[in-house]
Amino acid sequence: MAFVRAERGAAAAAAFVAVGGRLPPPPAAAAAVGPAGAPALPAARARRHAAPPPPPPSRGRGCGRRRGRPPPPPPPPPALVLGINKYSHDTSVAIIDAATSTLLYASSKERHTRRKHDGGGTAALTAHALGALPGLTPAAAAAAIVAVIVNNHHERVGALENTGRLAFGVAVGTLPPAYAAPGNVLGGGGGGGGAGGGAGGGSGYPQLEVSHHLAHAHAGVWGCGHAAALVVVMDGMGEAYREMAADVGGWGGAAPPGEYLHDLRLPWAPGRGPANDEVPADKGVAAAPYGCRESESAYLYAAPAGAGAAADPMRRFWKRWAVARAPGESPNHGFEALDGVGAAYSRVASHIFGDWNACGKVQGLAAYGTPPPPPPPPAGSDGGDGGGGATAAAPGGVPAWVLRGDLTAPAGTRGAFEINWGELGRLPYPNEWHKVPADAGAPGTPPCTDRRWVFYTALAAVVQRDTEAVTLALLRSLRAAAADAPGAGHLVLVGGVALNSSLVGAIGRAAIFDTVTVPPAPGDEGIALGCAAQQRRRGRPPPPAAAAAIDAAATVLAGGGIVAWAAGRAEVGARALGGRSLLAAATSATARATLNRRVKRREPFRPFAPAVRAADAGTYFAPGGTPWMGACVRVRDGWAARLPAVVHADGTARGRHCVTRRASALPPPPPSPLLLDDGDGDGDGGGGSGGGGGGAGGTGGWDAWGPVTVALAPGAAPFSAATVTDVCGEVTRVTLTTGARPPPPDFPGGYVPEAPPPPAVVELASELDLLVLQALAADAEGGGMDVGLLADAFEDGDGEGEEGDDGWGGGGGGAAEGDDGGVDEGDEGGVLARVRAAVRRLVELRLVVAERGG
Repeated sequence: MAFVRAERGAAAAAAFVAVGGRLPPPPAAAAAVGPAGAPALPAARARRHAAPPPPPPSRGRGCGRRRGRPPPPPPPPPALVLGINKYSHDTSVAIIDAATSTLLYASSKERHTRRKHDGGGTAALTAHALGALPGLTPAAAAAAIVAVIVNNHHERVGALENTGRLAFGVAVGTLPPAYAAPGNVLGGGGGGGGAGGGAGGGSGYPQLEVSHHLAHAHAGVWGCGHAAALVVVMDGMGEAYREMAADVGGWGGAAPPGEYLHDLRLPWAPGRGPANDEVPADKGVAAAPYGCRESESAYLYAAPAGAGAAADPMRRFWKRWAVARAPGESPNHGFEALDGVGAAYSRVASHIFGDWNACGKVQGLAAYGTPPPPPPPPAGSDGGDGGGGATAAAPGGVPAWVLRGDLTAPAGTRGAFEINWGELGRLPYPNEWHKVPADAGAPGTPPCTDRRWVFYTALAAVVQRDTEAVTLALLRSLRAAAADAPGAGHLVLVGGVALNSSLVGAIGRAAIFDTVTVPPAPGDEGIALGCAAQQRRRGRPPPPAAAAAIDAAATVLAGGGIVAWAAGRAEVGARALGGRSLLAAATSATARATLNRRVKRREPFRPFAPAVRAADAGTYFAPGGTPWMGACVRVRDGWAARLPAVVHADGTARGRHCVTRRASALPPPPPSPLLLDDGDGDGDGGGGSGGGGGGAGGTGGWDAWGPVTVALAPGAAPFSAATVTDVCGEVTRVTLTTGARPPPPDFPGGYVPEAPPPPAVVELASELDLLVLQALAADAEGGGMDVGLLADAFEDGDGEGEEGDDGWGGGGGGAAEGDDGGVDEGDEGGVLARVRAAVRRLVELRLVVAERGG
């Protein structure tokens, strides 16, 4: 695979493209970074990525002193606004120059730790952000901060940071030590003047909290291209109603300290009001003993009149609060028991893959399934058991429906929205994806008849069908209610549900709106940008990539190779923006399998997305594609068989429409000017890799595990390992060196892959693989370990790792992809699947031998 880096000008800036990505801060001022405590970088690496010095002042003809005039005044210092999403999953930071409304930096923590949806504190990420700003030292950047705007949708940030709870929790071990790292707490009382305050004191910066859906809405309109729009937010879990009500004095108890901007402080759009536009009407303890949270929201957006406009450009239009069916102390804050569209979809993802954030996998899986026909709507509903008893499942245990009804109707009324909780609680095969044959759904293989595969694909098809039907009904209702309001014909869809590109494609085909916009960072990775953005300004498009780099990539692609493309600033969000991509010819019959198996190390059914010139898109695809591969569209007749690398099982593709700036001297690979473009962003099952889960990492005969005993292969010990860490101190590369290793014995009932003699130096897929090897090497008896007991050791370990640590039971980050990272307390059921995936990889490398029992 060829690696191509296309250098771009330092001024390159796009609304959703981040400065720096994994690049470290400049070394000369590393000690002066505002949030201190970020891991130090090797000096050589830091020098290699150091920002160039500013050019000397011009001494050309007509300079001021020569003509008797004083030199021009220096430019005004920047006024930096930090937007931060913290303590939840998808921790991220964005920096905007408030004086020019220019996005200077945006990145999510997972890009640096290499752990999908990584969450927690932000000290190291903020330090890196301040050190990556061109033309500013970290100290100057810290001094230029005028405001810090934050969100944590689990609870108010002020309730944790400004009340002593954070310092106490760290002291007694109930919160990760990283929360107390200098630079994590930036607001609150404290010294001011620098970003180096610690827990309990803060750094004295003015801090504002923005509610979750409102931050999503602001992120959606940033760069949307419309002066007015209808913004719809559909998320799994938003802000708690009690937090907003307490802030305006409508709930028992005092509100946490700090300024808080949320829906209850926004004015309603003309003709709208809480009497008819909030569901449910009673959000108190009588109707919802565990409270309510944001689930679906709609706003009317109108761009502010000027840069200094103080009024928020959002107006409340409609809102639905999801009733919590479990207390917040439940695992994952009771998320999978919320009465919302996104929460129900995640509930299915948890059932299949053991990971609530594997919704992209569910979407990709739906193309292989056939849902049973839905039953007729019930005569009435109590909203409790999922339809007044009409919950019978189809043969094989597949429910006839998962969610249905009108989201705008009061709960309990005829035709109102409901979730089939009765059948969801009785579904078979919970979290047994690891028992599905490893080659299920692989292109070119016979249809899989495994009972779990058949059930999972049908269940995925049901929830995808229902999600599309319920969402389309909601959007038709909102569009009719908006009537002729300014921007009513332009839909901006944001929130985690907007990552479902099959749904976005269905919205486009329904022609409810004149335009449909989904930003490249619609999920929580875009929350930091939404916090920082208080007005809409479009970013500058990046300049063309270097001609030599284009020609080099074209040569590799024309020869059937795969290109890793890196150009200019790194990306943020789950969608490919052209800065970081894996490219291959869309006509290749082997590219998809190669990328899934050898590069992505994920399930073979997962598809990839095409990149196509916008002018040529209509030749291959039905209308509805987007610049950021946000929508699945039908592939036109005659082209599906000719583009095997990018067409999914249902005949759709999630294309990225590109504007060609320069034609290469080489012709495109015949017969079409399309490329497979996986992008740097890992998104939904329509093209990018989804979130965690226990997908099989290898190929071959692991049809079902049963009891498995694993041990080090002969010659694998002793071994040594060299690791490479990133700016946040997370391991990103593991190189293992062993002695000469003979082929392992074939245990009775075991599986040994056919491969050439194993090399002495190998690259491991993740730190988890190294931890498994170390655990097996530490086995005193040397007789092997049961995989289940090995997983228990990881899950129950008592290590004191900080937040985001890949150690033995280190504190909670978000769920990682099946072959990424270690095991943590946030895993919630995926530990065994991840350990099994690691063992599979180690068996294929001939570092481990496995014996399967009956």
